[in-house]
Amino acid sequence: MVGEKRFWCCTIYFFTANGEVKGVQKSYGPMTFLKVHDVGHMVSMDQPKAALEMLQRWTQGKLL
Repeated sequence: MVGEKRFWCCTIYFFTANGEVKGVQKSYGPMTFLKVHDVGHMVSMDQPKAALEMLQRWTQGKLL
């Protein structure tokens, strides 16, 4: 429960792609939460540039 409280209390950062804010994210330890704005179930269809940026950062270990 302590880790959960610390995760929800940590700082929220803007997630940007191509110089535009596309969502928000936060991390604590090995867990990262990323919410992309203006999407439905298919992030890659609704926000393709944001989806590509997210995948590139994730596979390189650079989400934050």
